[in-house]
Amino acid sequence: MKFIFNRKSSPNFLNSTKLMKNIIVVLLVVLFTGCGNIQNSSDSDTVESQIKPESSDSIQNDWNKMNLKGKISYLKTVTYTLNDLGQKVEKKKSVPDIEKFFNQDGFLIKQKITSNEPNINYQVLSEGTNKYDSRNRLIEQSIISLNTSKMNFYNRYDIPKTIRIKKIEYHSDNQPSRTFVYENDKFVEEVEFLYNSKNQLISVNYLDSNRFIFSYTKIEYHQNGTEKVRTNYSNGEMKWSETFDNHGKSLKYISYENNFKTIITSEYSKKGIKSIESKKKYDSKENIIESEIIKFDSNENIVIQIISKLNKVIYEKNHYFNNDNLLTKTVIKGGSNSMRWSFDYNLDLQGNVIEEIEYINRKDTIGKGSPQVMTVTEYDYY
Repeated sequence: MKFIFNRKSSPNFLNSTKLMKNIIVVLLVVLFTGCGNIQNSSDSDTVESQIKPESSDSIQNDWNKMNLKGKISYLKTVTYTLNDLGQKVEKKKSVPDIEKFFNQDGFLIKQKITSNEPNINYQVLSEGTNKYDSRNRLIEQSIISLNTSKMNFYNRYDIPKTIRIKKIEYHSDNQPSRTFVYENDKFVEEVEFLYNSKNQLISVNYLDSNRFIFSYTKIEYHQNGTEKVRTNYSNGEMKWSETFDNHGKSLKYISYENNFKTIITSEYSKKGIKSIESKKKYDSKENIIESEIIKFDSNENIVIQIISKLNKVIYEKNHYFNNDNLLTKTVIKGGSNSMRWSFDYNLDLQGNVIEEIEYINRKDTIGKGSPQVMTVTEYDYY
């Protein structure tokens, strides 16, 4: 299952040291995912929707994947805490939280994530680079990250690093054939892609450092050539399966893990636009213990997310878009309505977010609430 950390749709409690460390871990996992625009992307995105690297025939640049507008060469984000007057509390050292660099074709070539906490000396948490061939196919990805699990009070300035490199090979017919993963110069994993006589991907095998297949995914197709079902097995047991209609749209996903079962179903309009996604988690006795409902507008933007546990709503998130289909506001509230967060977004002339302001509103607070955090994003254009 692929999860997306959504920067612009998640409460931003960067003034909390404990939660900041949790956010650090998430950022390391998603170093080369999008900027977190909520548009056209659910928090429970299609299972392994990028199960293999793209061929040059289907390649999509990172400007489009991240919903960025215009030919951006560089962007950086800086997060500030706000005082009671809504004014920025300037940092002792102004360091961007995130920096991204793009080539002229819109592909991400470098990204850097830096801690904004002085207690670890504003160290670079993770830095990665992407290399492409002349067809803009990704051929190598390298990520250098701090092992924050080893961080403690005594070694804040000497945290060990992990260097992870992924190399991708392609067939002569332009389809990816294998990827190799190395950590600190040691081979750790291989992924191989197998095709049928129609050049359709039919199996993805995951091999460990001893070249033993520990997991694999089988893919079946409809008669019209679109995917019908993907099924993943690990250590001889089925772990998840996803079915698609004859237009390639996901209908149902089911997974098994530690005596729990998760089922995700999707509904579409007559025009094929996703309208509702439902996620339910069951215990060993088939009782629903968690559920999530996601509703989409006619542009497949997420407009409502409702999360419940044991039939009690604990979390509701609403997104608001302007006439140009750009996200302008997010409102989050807990099930008891005792706490409420809202996020306002200011855009530049291109339609990219340049300011995100978080407000907090307790039950006894009247009005919009008090501003807590501001995230500023700056862009350079080609």
